[in-house]
Amino acid sequence: MKNYIVKNIWLFVLTIALILLVLHTLQIATFKIDEITIFLLAVILLSPFVLQIKKIKYGDFEAEIDSKEIQKLKNNFETAQMNSKESQSPQTIEIDNTVKAINELSSSDFIIALAKLRIELEKVLSKLISSSNDFQKSKKLSVGAMVSIAIKKELLPGIIVESLKEVISLSNRAIHGENVKESDAKTILSIGTSLLSELYWLLQNSVLEPSSQEKITHKELDEYSEAKYEVISVIPLVDEPVKNKRILTQEGLDNLLDGYDEYAEFIVEIKKIS
Repeated sequence: MKNYIVKNIWLFVLTIALILLVLHTLQIATFKIDEITIFLLAVILLSPFVLQIKKIKYGDFEAEIDSKEIQKLKNNFETAQMNSKESQSPQTIEIDNTVKAINELSSSDFIIALAKLRIELEKVLSKLISSSNDFQKSKKLSVGAMVSIAIKKELLPGIIVESLKEVISLSNRAIHGENVKESDAKTILSIGTSLLSELYWLLQNSVLEPSSQEKITHKELDEYSEAKYEVISVIPLVDEPVKNKRILTQEGLDNLLDGYDEYAEFIVEIKKIS
């Protein structure tokens, strides 16, 4: 019944308006029909169509993501890929799982998927700039500020910067209510996850890049291979944090570090003891 009234309210309002007009014209009864009455009738008549409004324009502002913007992003990203001298970023289990989660979300709610993409981009950008030795984080930074810092410290290749900025901007606009076509959202997600993979790879390289390098003899190599190592790690339990000490060979050390990100502890010291 409620849905029937909502769908046909224009008919009810029109009928009421015609009755009032006839009564007022023929002076059958005394009615005061002024500008306010007409305005309120117009509001009631138009109200069912408010939810159908997909695009709001005020001056130069439009609350809609234009497909031309998406096409421009796609063209710029494809051009950047063609001009890139680096090979495609290798995938890791972590980024594979993240991209999979975003893609699964996009099949049910592409706006939530864009929000997830935006969060993941922020997380990896934060880790990337934190990996810089001279970076001191004093307060929470916006994504735009983190991108600016990463550019300044030359942590991001210039060829992906514009695409990254556009993906973040378009994702923000969609999350905050601007209308976007599902096909356009899928394009943003596709480009965004590719950029996310690139950022993960840059993060891996920044962490693994040695601060210095020197040549050693084969004798020293054998000593390191056959040595034992003392490994100190900490388990950050809420009530009683504990510190662990392990004595490991090179093989044992390799086994410990393999899949280490799954452990609920972190290494604080490794030293050669024999």
